[in-house]
Amino acid sequence: MNVLGLSFSDHEASAALVVDGKLCSAIARERLTRLKRDGIRWGGCRLDLSPAIQYCLDTEGLTLDDVDLIVWSHTDHLPPAEVYQILTAEGGLDLRTRPTLAIPHHFAHACGAYYSSPF
Repeated sequence: MNVLGLSFSDHEASAALVVDGKLCSAIARERLTRLKRDGIRWGGCRLDLSPAIQYCLDTEGLTLDDVDLIVWSHTDHLPPAEVYQILTAEGGLDLRTRPTLAIPHHFAHACGAYYSSPF
């Protein structure tokens, strides 16, 4: 299973790719644009996650069509329809036809700690 993780609210905009339960790549948008804390705010027209997503997919030779699930975390507690609208308007990323899952931001931190540990 190929899972693409996205983050785009309180911290820098970023993407990560997990393939069959193994973290394969992850990158913050600022590493690609060289703009410190790039993508930290909504409405800044800097939420284009395409470079970070493409970087992660390229590491495994995948395309967006190979992704089975897209997971995002945020603290704004927006309904998915509003998130889709914002991501489309600010970055041209249309997720409406893709399987998605929104998780609480701090739960995402806990998952990152747990799944990267030996437990």
